[in-house]
Amino acid sequence: FVLANIDQSHTQGAEAAVNLTLTKTLSVKTAYTYTESQDEATKQALLRRPLNKGSVTLVYVPTTRLTTQVQWRAYSARKDMDYSTYPPTVTSLGGYGIVDLAATYRLSERYELFTRVENLFDQEYEEVLGYGTLGSAAYGGVRVTL
Repeated sequence: FVLANIDQSHTQGAEAAVNLTLTKTLSVKTAYTYTESQDEATKQALLRRPLNKGSVTLVYVPTTRLTTQVQWRAYSARKDMDYSTYPPTVTSLGGYGIVDLAATYRLSERYELFTRVENLFDQEYEEVLGYGTLGSAAYGGVRVTL
């Protein structure tokens, strides 16, 4: 296996985001990206780059100390190379959606507790053909501001 970079590529697209405050404690953030990309030599789409991706995030702030959020991220199908065939063939990796959770609790001006769960529903997906991704994962800690 030898890594090879392409000579030149061209990428263009558009992004849009909307943030709405629904109530004093609830807001929603949305984002969308459309990206066209191609190898200038072959005029083929660049591998592993979704044409469409977006997210919707609900943020709930019930008190000045507590902030919670749930986010859904979605990615469209994209092309990849299947090197298990000879010669290698172009294949399609399916689109997928992932749900994440996060919360922070401010103890004081200097200390904050945080936690997050990524891929809440343990969605199986591939960003690169044949290479799995992490399942559900939880993180947490204390943030100290000096």
